Amino acid sequence: MKNLDKIDHNIVLALDKLIQPFFNSEHTKVYIRPDFRSNETGAEHIANSKHGLKTKDISCIPQIIKSPLTIIKDKRKGKSYFGNRVCGLKKAKYLKIVTQIRPDATEQIVTIFIVKAIKRK
Repeated sequence: MKNLDKIDHNIVLALDKLIQPFFNSEHTKVYIRPDFRSNETGAEHIANSKHGLKTKDISCIPQIIKSPLTIIKDKRKGKSYFGNRVCGLKKAKYLKIVTQIRPDATEQIVTIFIVKAIKRK
């Protein structure tokens, strides 16, 4: 059963309004994962309150995917895109967008959350 108390439905609505696909700097299509677990969609997972997102942060997603501050390749067949938040609070001023590379060479956004600093390799 879903724990709807932890999901910010305004963020889910903002994610649903985004025009997909997004394109990264290599012109690869990037989508928000349609389903995450059997009991929640990808948008519901991203909207979980523990990720610390605000509705304003959602508007940053296409721009961060297109031209991030940095990209780190993940050992689990994915990437992490880092970019500035719109409402960049001093405590957590960056967004981290984690994607998974699919067999058809597209990417799916697995999760998004705020971070205090960008980890560089």
